[in-house]
Amino acid sequence: MILCLSPLALLGVESYFGGGVDPNQIAQVGEASVGLSEYQNAVNNRRSEILEQVDDASLLNEDVLHEQVLKGLIDRTLLEQQAGKLGMTVSDDTINRLLREEEIFKDADGNFSNDQFANFLRQRGMTKNQLFAEFRNQLSLDQLNASIVGTAVYPMQAVSQLIDLQLESRNVWVHRFDWQDYADQVKLSKNDIQAYYDANKDTLKSAAMVNLAYIQLSPQTIKVDDVTTEELQQQYEAYKQSLAADDERRVSQILLTGDDAKARADKVKARLAKGESFAAVAKAESDDPSGEAGGDIGRFNPSVFGGDADAVEKSTRRLERWRCDSPYQDQLWLSDIHSHRR
Repeated sequence: MILCLSPLALLGVESYFGGGVDPNQIAQVGEASVGLSEYQNAVNNRRSEILEQVDDASLLNEDVLHEQVLKGLIDRTLLEQQAGKLGMTVSDDTINRLLREEEIFKDADGNFSNDQFANFLRQRGMTKNQLFAEFRNQLSLDQLNASIVGTAVYPMQAVSQLIDLQLESRNVWVHRFDWQDYADQVKLSKNDIQAYYDANKDTLKSAAMVNLAYIQLSPQTIKVDDVTTEELQQQYEAYKQSLAADDERRVSQILLTGDDAKARADKVKARLAKGESFAAVAKAESDDPSGEAGGDIGRFNPSVFGGDADAVEKSTRRLERWRCDSPYQDQLWLSDIHSHRR
């Protein structure tokens, strides 16, 4: 039996009780009861939720609010009792595990914090046992709800059809014909095969395939030892020595090209022989951009001369000042050795 005392929002809840009825009890639901404080908290919480959605508080019907809240508390109590009768409960170990997974109770490192758990209880005026009881009731209700929602109800006709389909049997006879037994009855010429192939090229195509062998290298599979600063320095010094030349010469050039290169070279040598500045003559006569810098091309660098590097290197080693060497391809090259370092 459910004894439900409807709330009177305007006159006050106290007006409902008297004559031996517990003033702290709103409704009796079987062996359980709905307490006054629980009811008032539920009303306040529901009122706050509604006011967050509407701006005008005058739209709030207090009578309907109290009635809906009380009905919800009674329904919840009935469901909790039914879950208990069905043995739907949750152990303390399960609740402990679930609470430890709640983000609200974790610290900055993602671990469960007893301090944050204690602050949570303190802010809500609850004890650990009260929180466990609330958690257990909610989880039990979730189990009950899942057992109802997740259970499909089939009409007997559908069940009968399903059983008939599962028990139904069909007899099938199969005979296999091997192509080898009929091979001697078929005569095909090469022309027949070629004609069939030409007519069905598109359907007879197969995907291109490649036999591939490879080695996969990745930072995860290749172990690289740590390199010290000293080892880097040693490697750097060794690299510098490998680039060092036994004989370095600083070279200036006058590069003459074209069909009249030989005649121009004779005139240039004559001017140099008279004592004119090599840089001045290079700036005036050289067909190379280095002429703007007086023909200076710096230290001899074989990579600059490409395929002529060996011939140019030999020439620089034997050249004297103002000497014109043999032409390279269609060019004439005059050089001036500025400095010489061994």
